[in-house]
Amino acid sequence: MNFGETIKKIRTDKNLTQTQLSEGILARNHLSQVENNNYVPAYDKFFSLLDRLNVTFEEFLSVQNDQKILFRRKLRSQIGEAASLADTETLNALSLEASTLYEKTDNITYYHSMLICKALIAYNTDLTINNEMIEFVTPIKEYLFSMDNWYLYERLGHNRI
Repeated sequence: MNFGETIKKIRTDKNLTQTQLSEGILARNHLSQVENNNYVPAYDKFFSLLDRLNVTFEEFLSVQNDQKILFRRKLRSQIGEAASLADTETLNALSLEASTLYEKTDNITYYHSMLICKALIAYNTDLTINNEMIEFVTPIKEYLFSMDNWYLYERLGHNRI
């Protein structure tokens, strides 16, 4: 897969239009030329596009090498969006999805995603930090505090608790 195709794939996987992605970065017709491999944007514009796509350079390279975008990042983005909208129905669905993924993969980050969804649902009930919310967040906090290299959380988080 080449540069432009990779940008287009990530954009369409994230359900963004060319206008949404290009706004404030470059003209929409330039983005079209990028996606058709007729134009290569300047370095700063390229990284602005990646930033808007919420994709690291490493993830871009991974997709360029025909690998999928990390689903956990997409899940995290969906949780953030539902939380900002106080959408408890979507948070509940994402919690179930994360729980299923945890059962299938034993990846602790899915378990934590489920707990975060439940904590956000508890918070949205009365918009205060309550005991139920704290109960959901505590295992995540304890897990992170127990790690010597917590900054590698997503790379190391493959152990079932």
